Amino acid sequence: AGGGSLGASSADPAADAKRSARRDAERMTRAIDDLLRYVPVFSPILAYMTYEDVARTFNVLIDLLSSRNWVPVDGGAYAAQIITPAINGIVVPSIAILFATLISNTVTTLRQRQIDVRTALNMEAGEIRVLESMVDSLPEGLLPSGSNDAQDRCRAYLVQYTT
Repeated sequence: AGGGSLGASSADPAADAKRSARRDAERMTRAIDDLLRYVPVFSPILAYMTYEDVARTFNVLIDLLSSRNWVPVDGGAYAAQIITPAINGIVVPSIAILFATLISNTVTTLRQRQIDVRTALNMEAGEIRVLESMVDSLPEGLLPSGSNDAQDRCRAYLVQYTT
């Protein structure tokens, strides 16, 4: 019985190739999904932790490419002066807009959830009122001899449900 499945899979090389291609595609999709899941989390952390090394390497690279004729005479103050307007002009407002959008979306979602819960509670309260009025308006002739007992039990169930 076990040998039949082995013989069937090796008898059809086209089907084996399709299965293999499908497995490879699924593996590739999983790898891409993992990459898209983890890179946005670890990239900023890695950039923060390696900034000094990258800046130092960049300076060494500039020195090598410029034949060592480029020397910051002010100890790097000019570079800080150049980057400050970019940070204050582009980076900070962009991050502010990003967080404002995030907060706005969060507040909108929470407000919509609150409205949905309120709507559901109001609908349920309305249905309970209708049920209560139906229990109160049960006709006397249609109920068995202990109708007051049945109505009282229904009312007790309603009270238990709502408390």
